[in-house]
Order: sequence, then C-alpha cells, then structure tokens
Amino acid sequence: MVEGYVFVSGGDRGIGRAVVLRFVRSGFYVVYSYLRNREAAEKTLEEIKRLGGDGFYVQMDVSDQSSVYEAYRVVADKIPYLNVLVNNAGILHVGGIEEV
Repeated sequence: MVEGYVFVSGGDRGIGRAVVLRFVRSGFYVVYSYLRNREAAEKTLEEIKRLGGDGFYVQMDVSDQSSVYEAYRVVADKIPYLNVLVNNAGILHVGGIEEV
C-alpha cells in the first residue's frame, strides 16, 4: 500500500535524489523532475525500483512557466493527488552577497 504521493523538483541528483530515495524508503510513490540530465533521472528511477518503490520522472524547467504547467499536466494525469511537494530545484549563484 502506498503511503502517499510526493513530487520533488530537481530529484534526479544531489540533495533532491536523496530526498526522493528517503520518501521511497518510507513507502511513498515518488514523482520527480529533472532539467537536462535524463541519464541521471533514469539512474534515480533504477534505484527507486531496486528499493522496491515506484514512481516516474518528468522534464521541467522551474524558470519557464510553460514547462511547469506541462509537467503539472503530466503529473495530474498519472496520479490522483499529492501529499507532499518538495521544491528542491534551484540555481546556484556563486559570488558576494551583493551580487547574488
């Protein structure tokens, strides 16, 4: 039985991937997004399956409103609702505080 449904933006690698896998271990069905690295998204899905979990990924650019809407449409067509939303995707700006 699924504990619930979670969406993690930027869940294909790094902190986002760790969050995805933690939810999988807790029994959640996990949907996550990736921006460019489909190979990383596939590897994350393989790990989800290896852990006995289920889910899928969508390509999404959080800086592009139409991309977010399209990802929402895909997710809404495949799962009944969301229990948890993790807004993990972001952009790293390196520099002084006045530059960021």
